[in-house]
Amino acid sequence: MYERNLAQAHESNSTVLTVVHGLRKTYDDSAKQCQESDKPKDWTLNRMLYANAQRMYGIGLFAACYTNALLRTLSPPDTCLELRESARVLALEIVKLAEEAMPLRPMATAFVLLCLLVAWACTTDVALQSQIEDLYKQYSCDHANERHAPWDKDGYMTQCILDSGLMVPDSSYSP
Repeated sequence: MYERNLAQAHESNSTVLTVVHGLRKTYDDSAKQCQESDKPKDWTLNRMLYANAQRMYGIGLFAACYTNALLRTLSPPDTCLELRESARVLALEIVKLAEEAMPLRPMATAFVLLCLLVAWACTTDVALQSQIEDLYKQYSCDHANERHAPWDKDGYMTQCILDSGLMVPDSSYSP
């Protein structure tokens, strides 16, 4: 039963990754179309299409990171190397997307915070986690509430992840 469920989870992950690749193509096509636009009316419409394609791609990356994290949790530790590398690549792609979305802040980028949270939880690369934290700080200023304010406290990102339910603390965690 466990093996069958694990196989279904791997199949679901493959499906999500296939969808993400399609969304990436749509995102790239809309970026190209936006750059080629020379009329103000076309530019506005293309910019809206670009923002929507970017958002859908981000949500796809979120789903891919999330399913990757679930698979790594369910899989035996000796089989997770490929999943860990895939998680790192997905997290890097989310960082790239967050950087590309900067000009659209704040209105078209609310999805970026969620993507950054799951990217941080998905990777074990400390340098990449630090880069994600920096981006999260920048984006959280756009969506101000007291929940995103105290970046000077150690472990804030971890606490956000724990509060979201994306990660369960191990025995060594102490806030």
